[in-house]
Amino acid sequence: MVNYGLDEVSSQIKELAKKEISYKYSNNKKYYSYFLDASLNLKYSDDLSSIITYLDEEISLNVNTSTIINNKYYQGNNEANIFDKPILEIKDSYINFENKSLTYHYQVFEIENKYLIKCSSDEIDIISYIPKSKLKIISNKIILLLKSSKVDQNEVLKDYSLKTIITNKKEKVDLFKLKTPSSITLEELLKNSNSEN
Repeated sequence: MVNYGLDEVSSQIKELAKKEISYKYSNNKKYYSYFLDASLNLKYSDDLSSIITYLDEEISLNVNTSTIINNKYYQGNNEANIFDKPILEIKDSYINFENKSLTYHYQVFEIENKYLIKCSSDEIDIISYIPKSKLKIISNKIILLLKSSKVDQNEVLKDYSLKTIITNKKEKVDLFKLKTPSSITLEELLKNSNSEN
């Protein structure tokens, strides 16, 4: 198996993720924004996703609505992996355009002699299926897209979650007030209950 510089790509991604960037987003959608540099072409875009082309390869950028909702209202991991073990995997932090440190999960899978790149944060998923020879250069663009993206989580929650946080008030209510007789026999108790019916 040819390595195609996986170690070099891994080092490059980690280094690029930690660098500060000076540009802000230029493409604004209802739920998200991101920076599209001059080398990238926008093929398709809607409120939750964009398809971008670079060197004749497609890069899909998607708002991760399920993770946003899960992180807000539920506990646990909703990350699913439908592929075999990745040949490259990085779980680390990155610095976004606002100089905030956020976490990401970068994976490369080998599928039918090509690479599938999946890069995820708590807000964004970026996916690309590319020839092996383009891994390094496409990975750079993916990390830059991730670093420049911003999601309006409140807007996503408002429009895609039916869950609301309910605050209940606790109140003690005596439903039954039992008065126990001071002295009674079982026969008298049964006689009294039968006479009430």
